[in-house]
Amino acid sequence: MISLVNDGRPRVMAHRGASYDRPENTAAAFAEARIQGADWVELDVRLSADGVLMVNHDAHYADGRPVRQVMACDAPADTLNLAEALEACEGMGVNVEVKNLPGELDHDASDLVCEAVAGLVGAYRPIDELLVSSFDISAADRIRA
Repeated sequence: MISLVNDGRPRVMAHRGASYDRPENTAAAFAEARIQGADWVELDVRLSADGVLMVNHDAHYADGRPVRQVMACDAPADTLNLAEALEACEGMGVNVEVKNLPGELDHDASDLVCEAVAGLVGAYRPIDELLVSSFDISAADRIRA
């Protein structure tokens, strides 16, 4: 069971890693979050053109290319896929935020993103080190099922 306290103190979650000090959602940001004492990391996932879960907050990469239209191997150099990010967050809990809102450029009506998240996260993390969130409650429900 996930507890909101750790040894009597609130747990600290680093939003997109230590995103003030390092590029957000990168291995460097996650490593810095650990150094700074974060208990958890929040990261965002979106599907690439070839169906790989990529860690990126926005529907577009910083260079303007839509995540959904770029093959994982062609993503910007510091962009992680979810498996790489989970490994980079070793020793911390992970909140995987699923970005799949209707009306967004990369909305996945077939729910492949939910299936991919559900299939991958359990292989990398014990359930008490994992939280899945989304602004789309139906996406969260599909992952929980």
